Amino acid sequence: MNTAKKVVLPVSCSNDYLDGFDEFVVEIGAVYARLLLERIKLLESIRAKDHDAYEIYFWDCSGEYFGGDPSEPDQVREPSRTECNQLVVRDGEVLWTAIPKHTDVYVTTDSIKAADLAEVAGSLR
Repeated sequence: MNTAKKVVLPVSCSNDYLDGFDEFVVEIGAVYARLLLERIKLLESIRAKDHDAYEIYFWDCSGEYFGGDPSEPDQVREPSRTECNQLVVRDGEVLWTAIPKHTDVYVTTDSIKAADLAEVAGSLR
């Protein structure tokens, strides 16, 4: 059975006054978790040849950003609009970043460690 795990990550922003970007929600199934792990290994192989490589970016619209309090039952939560959505691969972890529509600021999620991705990839086979 290959079901996805819903992951909710806190979001930080380069503008303290931007609303609608409190959390990032992404579904990670075994196939996507394995892809993320492969990309972490790709960075490791690049770094083995060039130690100045710090991170790599991939275009990625797999998750959505939301604002508001998810515990309020009457609140309808629509995804916040973004552009330039990217997956960032760093040493042993991944995170996501985007630009909210009609702004010049960035939003960035907390990271997910490779060990957590490996657990998802293995448990959802």
